[in-house]
Amino acid sequence: MEDTRSKPTTQVGSVVVGTLGPDGTWVDTAHYLAQFEQSEHGAVFGRLVIPWPRVERVTWSLPPREAEIDQPHSVVRVVVEDGTTDGEEIVVASERFDITPWAVGLLVDDLLDADKGLVSQRRILVPWHAVREYERTTAAMMRGDGAPPSRPDGQL
Repeated sequence: MEDTRSKPTTQVGSVVVGTLGPDGTWVDTAHYLAQFEQSEHGAVFGRLVIPWPRVERVTWSLPPREAEIDQPHSVVRVVVEDGTTDGEEIVVASERFDITPWAVGLLVDDLLDADKGLVSQRRILVPWHAVREYERTTAAMMRGDGAPPSRPDGQL
């Protein structure tokens, strides 16, 4: 069975907050995206605040858009908590990765409709306590196309 923690069912206009329940099980709760804000204290939905230490990730879908043809040169590999030994690895283009004081933000392409040339995207916020590691690298290195530079300045 496929683990859907990074792929909760969301519709455009809703946001899903993944938390760990009292028994340690993953709980996804949907909220209206229009009510969502993030603050240094946690995920805010109107008057409800879920503190960052309880949040494992926040995910919402974006409207479909045209697919980008150019492949990214620079990427970021992020390993996040998902309840497994290895964690979940998510790779995004560098320009689709951002850092806040309380979380990392990822913009992930989900579905590609080749006939229409559209991509469905999700925005994921992962609080720092749920980030195991991240690494800035190149797409060639992720594919295994290139050897690592032999010099610290990146020159071969």
